Amino acid sequence: FTAITIAHACERFWTGATPINEVLVSGGGRRNRTLMRMLHERMPFVTVRTTDELGLDGDAKEAIAFAVLAHLTLAGITGNIPKVTGASHPVVLGKLVPPRLNV
Repeated sequence: FTAITIAHACERFWTGATPINEVLVSGGGRRNRTLMRMLHERMPFVTVRTTDELGLDGDAKEAIAFAVLAHLTLAGITGNIPKVTGASHPVVLGKLVPPRLNV
């Protein structure tokens, strides 16, 4: 069921003009041989790899996600996808709050 859901989400939510040609898997699922095989079978038109193959620890998914969000926020780049989240428009996520001095 997980592989079906992932494949469906890729088909349903991809809005770019360029087709998806690669799916990166991280977290515990990347160690599940059955899941990885099923992803290959469900999406034969893409390369399915783990983030470890790119030098990114697949167990550090949350830390990487927050680092990406921090980068987008500091760069003033929108970080949401309205079609996916239901938001009315793209927005910069997060806020930089400097520490209060002399507290």
